[in-house]
Formats: sequence, C-alpha cells, structure tokens
Amino acid sequence: VGGDGLSEEYKAKIPLKMGEGLVGKVAKLRKPLFSEDIEKDKRILYPEVGRKEGIVSLICVPVIAEGKLLGTFTVYSKNKRSWSEKEVEMLSLLAEQLALALERIKDFQILQEKSIQDELTGLYSRSYFLARAKEEIARASREKGAVSFLFCDVDDFKAINRIQGYK
Repeated sequence: VGGDGLSEEYKAKIPLKMGEGLVGKVAKLRKPLFSEDIEKDKRILYPEVGRKEGIVSLICVPVIAEGKLLGTFTVYSKNKRSWSEKEVEMLSLLAEQLALALERIKDFQILQEKSIQDELTGLYSRSYFLARAKEEIARASREKGAVSFLFCDVDDFKAINRIQGYK
C-alpha cells in the first residue's frame, strides 16, 4: 500500500481483503466506486482515520491486466465532491496504463532472470558469474578480506542436457 502524503497509520488501516470496505469492493467487483463523503459512507471502514488525513471523498478504480486484478488505484480529495463520469473514465484509463506498465516491469524482470539463469539446470550463466565474481573481488579488496571460489565439473553434462532437453 502506497500513498504520497498518507501516514503509516492510514496505510496500515486500508483494507486489503477482497470485498472489505470500498477498496475491497472495487477489487471484488472490478469496477470503479467513489464516496462523496467518507464520514457518511457505510462502505468506508475507518472514516476517523481518513478524517485525520484530511480525506473527505475518494474514488477507487481497479488495476487489471489480462483479466487479472493487480490491485486498486485510489485518488483522495480534501473536499466533499461528486466524481463525474469523465473523471471515472479518465482514472480508469490511467489504471489501464498503470496495469500495462506493471506487466512490462514483470515481463522485464522475468527476461532478466532468464538471461542470467539456465532454465533447465537453474545454474547461473557464465557472464553472470564473471560479473558477480568481479564485484566480490572488488568488495574483498575494499574490505581487506578474502574471496573463495569452488568449481565443480560434472562429467557428461552435455548428455544430461540432451536427455532432459531445453524447454
């Protein structure tokens, strides 16, 4: 849970269970919801904590990528207000862009992992080993420490790869 300018107390109270509170209902229903006045809205679980933050109204939209719920995106207002259809639409589009960005980050992380680790054996690649070895040698030099390497040779490793195959 993140939020610019929100206290740790507020972030700790935001419900994360599906269907609980307004944010949880957005997650469960997968549709935008808003509250014009959190003090009078029964879907808001901790209006007193929101009041301490200066929150009067809010709008929450689901963040969905490829049919999978990634989270919710909430905008808070210090004023009592209605949220127009245009604002709901704009925030929904923003949430779609956020979902795409999050998916790209996840895909990039997967590609990064695949580039340094063999899928079949789980062993790190030669280039990753050399980069890490260089880092560890530099660290040992800075800290006046030592570094050790253990090398293992697996007989007929090529045959193991042939039998197991690459996916």
